[in-house]
Amino acid sequence: MRRWFAAAVLLISAVPTTSCTFSAEHINAQVVLGSYAYVSHDPEQRHHDWDSLTLAKAGTYRFTRHGSDAEQKGVWKFSASGNEGQPEIVLDTSGYPVQIRNGEVRLLIDTDVGIWWAKVK
Repeated sequence: MRRWFAAAVLLISAVPTTSCTFSAEHINAQVVLGSYAYVSHDPEQRHHDWDSLTLAKAGTYRFTRHGSDAEQKGVWKFSASGNEGQPEIVLDTSGYPVQIRNGEVRLLIDTDVGIWWAKVK
């Protein structure tokens, strides 16, 4: 029995562990450039102002609303150690933690109800 247990422990420790979330050192300003769509799993479907977000290489951003000419522009920057040491994007004065999960780049808005910006592939 002891040999079996020791073999099982050895086997488990030898198997590499993988994670669906990238570590902070893999996230940089180049990774977050591009267009994003608003994603909500909020059961209350609360109102949101913007449907899409674009982060340009020039350090500017643009929010737009589908079916409308409404837009908001401003300046963004990448912070490798934002809130709690997690990388974040700062749009003017609002910070959004960056997460990569299952290959999807996300700018987190509210993780309690599942709201984020998802990078369009």
